[in-house]
Amino acid sequence: MKRTMMLLLIGGILMLTLFGCGGKVCRVDYDGSKDDFTGAKDTYRAGSTVKLCYGLIATDTDYSFLIDGEPIRADWDEKKGYILRFTMPDHDVKLTVKSVNSMLYVPPAEETAVLRFRSFDGGGPSFTVKIEDPAIAAYTADRFYFDRNHNELDGAAFEEVFTFRGLEPGRTVVVVSARSPIADNYDATYLCAVNDSLEISLELLNTRDVTE
Repeated sequence: MKRTMMLLLIGGILMLTLFGCGGKVCRVDYDGSKDDFTGAKDTYRAGSTVKLCYGLIATDTDYSFLIDGEPIRADWDEKKGYILRFTMPDHDVKLTVKSVNSMLYVPPAEETAVLRFRSFDGGGPSFTVKIEDPAIAAYTADRFYFDRNHNELDGAAFEEVFTFRGLEPGRTVVVVSARSPIADNYDATYLCAVNDSLEISLELLNTRDVTE
């Protein structure tokens, strides 16, 4: 009986050592930037507070940090750099670092910013929009045909209009992707800036041809 109790006690101690107070051990994928965080570990116990310091700071650069695509707060420390704190969930997570050159020219901001792209029915480019930090900006999409009798026309031309508005101050990257079975495919990348008044501006950074 004593031997059985002793084995159960040892087993319980081992379980606590491995899993804490019942907490699941989960992994952090640093997206290739683990060495840039001071004291970063591969695993943390679910429910524990994770504190990380990011010290790889380049001049004239704005940084943002995301957990599974969702932005998290980062406090600034003059000696340590950016300090991140978050509660480890009960599943593996991906930590991503985004950076944008803050010295890029940004056009005057307005209440909204509009991007327009031309296409046509029957094989013309279709467009998708990706905002890297959706906490900073959002958009709506509208389609306007050039001919009001477009339903009767083959290959009717239209304009795809994306209207962006600011949600909170900051900078992020917007990518508009054009895909077509018969026309050129490309990705257009824009710098999106939102000021303290939630006015927004978009500046084209580059256009890249895509072969698919």
